[in-house]
Amino acid sequence: MRNPSNLAEFGQKIRQLRQNRGYTQDQLADRAKISKPYLSNIETGRAVGPPSPSKLTDLEVALGLPEGELCRAADWLRVPESIREQVYFDRATPDPRSVDTAPLDLPARPSPASNSVWDDAVDAAPERFTPIPLKKTLLINRVAAGAPTEATDLDYPVNVADDEILIPNELVDGCFALRIDGDSMLPVYQPGDIVIFSADRTPLDGDDCLVRLGDGDNFSTTFKRIHFVDASGVKQQGGEFLFLEPLNSAHTPRIVRREDLTGVYPALWKLSAVGRSV
Repeated sequence: MRNPSNLAEFGQKIRQLRQNRGYTQDQLADRAKISKPYLSNIETGRAVGPPSPSKLTDLEVALGLPEGELCRAADWLRVPESIREQVYFDRATPDPRSVDTAPLDLPARPSPASNSVWDDAVDAAPERFTPIPLKKTLLINRVAAGAPTEATDLDYPVNVADDEILIPNELVDGCFALRIDGDSMLPVYQPGDIVIFSADRTPLDGDDCLVRLGDGDNFSTTFKRIHFVDASGVKQQGGEFLFLEPLNSAHTPRIVRREDLTGVYPALWKLSAVGRSV
């Protein structure tokens, strides 16, 4: 592993490691338990010096690096330049009398033609994954993410459905799944996404919910973000009306009286396709 020669080079490699793992600065700062401004200063070389050993350890864990990887690189930065130059000189011209006893783990001098610092860490460091226990739940038809539409989503007899899917074991009993049909909840929910809803949990203001309308709307269903409001649309805790908010501004929101609804079911989980269908 080649070690950084200055703080800017150290920060560039932290940024490269973060980007290779698909993290934003906010996400890495949260995982490493440091502030985003401090992470930005590290990546741009504006920090006064290398992070403390405890922060480096947190960054190693967050980035999935071998233990001590960043700490060793930071320790090398703390060595005065004159001493580093002497180390490089000694490696290039070893004393024949001390070859057998010379340390074998001294850092190699960076190649002038190379822009890489921790190539082996970037290319080979594995991501850390935690297996999630799964259980089966019912997949019952589709829900409209657009204008409310007639559906048989919740008219199935108990334990009867289109299909079964696996969901995280941590989700409580009483869950069911629906496919999204429509674009009113873009960009958060794509058509075809499978969303897990709770039939038991009380919906809260700001939840994304499956809403089953009443007799006047032929008991149609829709998928929207809900807010509790009064008759004029002003937010009100425990208001008598629901503001149904589409996340896609191309669609029109709607206000409905809560007593006219036959069901409001909050979303708990989303399953999205990440590859092309074959």
